[in-house]
Order: sequence, then C-alpha cells, then structure tokens
Amino acid sequence: MFLLSFTMACALHDLRTGKIPNSFILCGLLCGSATLLLSSNGTALSTFSRIHLPVFHPAQPDPASCILGLLLPYLLFGLPALLGMIGGGDVKLLSVAGLFLGAGAVWSVIRTSVLIGALYALFVLVRHRNGYQRFLFLRTYLCELVSVLRSRQTFPASLPAVSHSSPSCSNVHLSGAAHASSTPSHPCLSRYRGAGTADAEFCFSVPIFLALLFLTLRAQFP
Repeated sequence: MFLLSFTMACALHDLRTGKIPNSFILCGLLCGSATLLLSSNGTALSTFSRIHLPVFHPAQPDPASCILGLLLPYLLFGLPALLGMIGGGDVKLLSVAGLFLGAGAVWSVIRTSVLIGALYALFVLVRHRNGYQRFLFLRTYLCELVSVLRSRQTFPASLPAVSHSSPSCSNVHLSGAAHASSTPSHPCLSRYRGAGTADAEFCFSVPIFLALLFLTLRAQFP
C-alpha cells in the first residue's frame, strides 16, 4: 500500500539524516489529494489504495473527514513543534496520513504511535538511568516557558525588543539550572531539544510507521 511504503521511506530517511525532506511531504500531499479527488468522483484508484483501518471498515472516509485528518496533527502538535519538543517533519508526516485516512483513523494512528514512543522513551530512561534528570530538565523548561509568557504580557511596549541571538536569552541545562544575563531585557525561549536532550531524542517517524503497520495488520487479520 502506498501510505505504508511512503511512511517507511520517510522513517528510513529520518533515521539516516535526522530529517524528513519537504519534497517527500509534498509528494505525499499530492498523492493524497489526487486519491481524494478521484475517490470523490467515484473513480477506482487501486495504485494509491487507502489502508482500511478498523475505524472505517470497508468504507472510504468522506472528504470532510480527510481535511480534518490533515489538520488534526497540527492542532495537537503545533505548539510542541514550535517549541522543539517534536520534529516538524513528524507532524507533517502525520498530516499526510490524515489526508489519506481521515480524522478517525489518523487519531488511532496518533494514539498508537504516542504509546509506542512512550514505551521507547521509558526504555531509554531505564537504559541511561537519568529519569530524575530528565524530569528536572522538563520542569525547568516549563517554568521558563511560563516565565517568558508572563513577561511578554507585562513587558513595556516602548522598550526595544532584544534579538533572539542576544546573549541575554536564557539557556536551560540538563541539571535544571537556568542562567540568564543580569541585564533586564525582553526574555526569549530556547528550543526544548538541544544539548540537554541529546541522550533522549529519537526519530518519532519510526513509531508512526510501526503504528500504521500494527493497525494495518490488525485490520487485515482481526
């Protein structure tokens, strides 16, 4: 099936390079859009046949469900992607899956992939024995996020904003300590993934592929 092969190709490229090219995503969106248009016109398109997950049984998802499936990953993971907690390519890959499958089925894919990712993350924590340090890092980052949001609401509008490249931006370290310049300035938030998260990062495209594979096999062999 096209979607399963496409997701596997994205996952393999992600494992090799750490990125999912936008050209891959564009190809998936074009194929999904063509499938949706031809299916809505009653044309059979076996080459790009959909994966029939249990949510839909043999029926094709309607166009409204496909559009919602396209947008659902951005609604769920848009903010974490902006903060660097999840890769933007992973969100785009889920969006392509949503265009093919519809909202209900892509929600099943999201839930299953998050579960697989959580199990792998737990394995990484046990392997590195740094669960408490990871908790401190996350807590410090969330506190910094709340602090930045509050300061942007109360900071005087007449003062000039500081560039993101300014040394006054705070840097969060694995130990949980935040270091900032003593000069008052408009604070900016660093990305979550960085030097402090290198030992906990993995390609989320792999759990997405495994989730699609699992749901497909469960649908074919109930």
